[in-house]
Amino acid sequence: MSGDEDRHVSLESALAGMEAASHDLSDMVAEQWKVIDALKGELKRLAERVARLEDDREAGETDEEAPPPHY
Repeated sequence: MSGDEDRHVSLESALAGMEAASHDLSDMVAEQWKVIDALKGELKRLAERVARLEDDREAGETDEEAPPPHY
């Protein structure tokens, strides 16, 4: 191979590696978005639960037992 051919092969090899890395990073970002969406849903569910518990407490309808009288 001549010098130009060597450079060409080297550049193609480097480009292929960069493309593979780009695809890997894209896959990781897509997976992270799935996790983020799941966490957002869980956070929303928990926030709604806390709000219901606070509303119940304000209304005097709590599932928690009152502390004994000596407290």
